[in-house]
Amino acid sequence: PRFALIFASLSSGLDYQGVSNAHFSRENHSLAKAYDGQSIAQNNAFDVAWSLCLDPWYQSLWTTVCLSAIELQRLHDLVKKCVLATDTLSPTCTKSCFDLYEQAFESESKGDL
Repeated sequence: PRFALIFASLSSGLDYQGVSNAHFSRENHSLAKAYDGQSIAQNNAFDVAWSLCLDPWYQSLWTTVCLSAIELQRLHDLVKKCVLATDTLSPTCTKSCFDLYEQAFESESKGDL
């Protein structure tokens, strides 16, 4: 999880175009179409980062960090969730973040410490 958080932090602003997701949607930009108007900048940043890291030059990194294809898929999913969570204006992302937070700290709120 730590590597995923670091990777997501480094990825979250990649290829930033200088405009909001709402602007992409209003302008009917190709990125808005590609991501169906959902967390456009965040989806793009993730896709740019992930495609760069799949370059064969990084193969030794991935075989060290992820010992199997399943672990690589888990890393992919976790990094994507973290990057998408930076879309603080998306009701879907906000709800997902709150749900994950409640799940992570559920035992604390019940006094199970």
